[in-house]
Amino acid sequence: MGILKKKDLDQQIFTIDGKETIDIDGNPITFRKALVACCGIYQPQANVGMTQMSPSQLGEEAIRSYDLGIRIMKDDEIELTKDDCELLKKIIQTNKIYVAFITAQLYKLIDKLEEKVNSK
Repeated sequence: MGILKKKDLDQQIFTIDGKETIDIDGNPITFRKALVACCGIYQPQANVGMTQMSPSQLGEEAIRSYDLGIRIMKDDEIELTKDDCELLKKIIQTNKIYVAFITAQLYKLIDKLEEKVNSK
């Protein structure tokens, strides 16, 4: 298992040229906020063309996405399995909220964590 730490989750995301990112209310966008938003809008059905999933598998993946989002929102440190990391990467890749510079930073965070999980 790998651990997403509070310091990583609460780190603000910056633009390519180093400017702060803010949401529509003027609050900083952190890794935590961005990951929770991605989990909250994730629709496994959007991936049907990419994978062959049964309706029950789609439902299970939707529940896992929701549970991950809740854990990320509420906990200071989140233990993630290899499967959790893979699902988060899928969620990030298919998000419809954020542009590439935010998506890339989220992906790198999970990639780094996944490397630690795989090395154990």
